[in-house]
Amino acid sequence: MKNENLLIEPERKRSRKDFFIATLFLLLILASAELLYPILKPNRSHSIPFTNGIFFIVSAVYITVALSEKIYQKIQIDYENNKLIIGYITLFKNNCETIIPFEELEYGYEKIATKNGEKWTLQIWKKDKKVFSLEEGDYGFHKEKIDLLVEKFEEIEH
Repeated sequence: MKNENLLIEPERKRSRKDFFIATLFLLLILASAELLYPILKPNRSHSIPFTNGIFFIVSAVYITVALSEKIYQKIQIDYENNKLIIGYITLFKNNCETIIPFEELEYGYEKIATKNGEKWTLQIWKKDKKVFSLEEGDYGFHKEKIDLLVEKFEEIEH
């Protein structure tokens, strides 16, 4: 019996625009705190946690992380070519893929404690190197879709 290729996509795909707006919003909040503190507390020395230098360092680190952040768009199991394809975009690149042959595929699916309770988390490794981690609800992938993916991984193992 030949398995059909499986394509799993999020309920709502996040776009570059969504991510860019969130990045600008966070930077705006940091800049507002930096600019408003001297106005709200005029008689105090500038002792907010974000002094000018720290503000620029935090902003630069955040921008670097934001520019390299992957926005996952699809997970595909290609039975014909025996590989898992994870499709994503970044702020500046379109249609990027991570390809993992079935022979090098390892995964873990477990409940992990988070700030808001426990969430199911799928972690995928390629040759002992973690290449993908997905909590239920991340990037629009809900638990039902992750469960289906894990079920297919179990079939591949056997």
